[in-house]
Amino acid sequence: MLRQNNLFWIAAAISNILFMYWTILIYKYHLSFETKQLGNETVWKAKKNLHKNKIITRNENLPFCAENSSVFKGLIGIQKVSPDMKVMEKVFSMLAPGGHGEPRNCRARHRIAIIVPYRNRPLHRRLFLYNMHQWLPKQMLDYMVIIISQLGKEKFNRGALMNIGFVEAQKLYDWECFIFHDIDLLPENDRIPYRCLDQPVHLSAAISKYNYSIPYKNNFGGICAFTKEQFLRMNGFSNDYWGWGGEDDDAHNRVLLAGYSISRYPKSLARYTMLPHANQAGTSNASNCYTPSINETLSKWKKSGLSSLNYHLDSIKFLPLYLSIQVTLMDKGQERLLQNSSDC
Repeated sequence: MLRQNNLFWIAAAISNILFMYWTILIYKYHLSFETKQLGNETVWKAKKNLHKNKIITRNENLPFCAENSSVFKGLIGIQKVSPDMKVMEKVFSMLAPGGHGEPRNCRARHRIAIIVPYRNRPLHRRLFLYNMHQWLPKQMLDYMVIIISQLGKEKFNRGALMNIGFVEAQKLYDWECFIFHDIDLLPENDRIPYRCLDQPVHLSAAISKYNYSIPYKNNFGGICAFTKEQFLRMNGFSNDYWGWGGEDDDAHNRVLLAGYSISRYPKSLARYTMLPHANQAGTSNASNCYTPSINETLSKWKKSGLSSLNYHLDSIKFLPLYLSIQVTLMDKGQERLLQNSSDC
């Protein structure tokens, strides 16, 4: 009898050891897969810092918010004059640090990271924050505005900045939807649903500059929304486009290659005003140099994107109206090729 008991406990111990061994193997595989997907800024760093930096929701015990709000007006006026930042901080004092908005009396159904690539447009930044923070709370979202700035003198790389914003945002919170938003586009209708669907969403289907229509069939620029799974499957945006344009058409191709289709809201709903601006020095139109075809995207979409990010994280600041992320892009090879082109 004693021998049988000993054998039982030995078998139980061996079983526990095997279970722990396989758990470790599975964890290492999962970690290596995610690290490969997200490039040089590895997931282990994100997991290490998750609890230290994590944004804590204030209302987990409240009932979910109603899907439709009675406070929507439909068409809204665009505010083209804004107070200075200090005044806005008082106006939007209900926001948590980092421009984190959340309903007070109910639990948001959607957790949205609004990622804005940026360089040297302080007026547009102020107008963007003033307009967006006025109407986003009406949609009962758990949201944060993340403005990611490119330092250095290299040409602007919108695709790489949006990829970095996606990676860095996940280190702070369990976002379920990522909206990539140009800073010069302001919504004219507060009923535009800022959320993700079962297919990637092109939000800016009707822009004032283009007489509220899509400039060409495959356009995917301006504002688009992805779930985490969708963005990972398409390997994010390409990192190869330095200057304005190119990454939009490439992203359209990636969506199709990843097995998705593109969703758009009716033009009568998804209306946006584009703020006037001139392209700055060092931001020439990349689409004049290179417009990718589906076959060209096919040859490199799994190589360039989230899986090939190379950047230095210079700073993260939780400012009253937005989360500021400043980065230096380290992959200068493609940028030098673009500078040497006679067409750019």
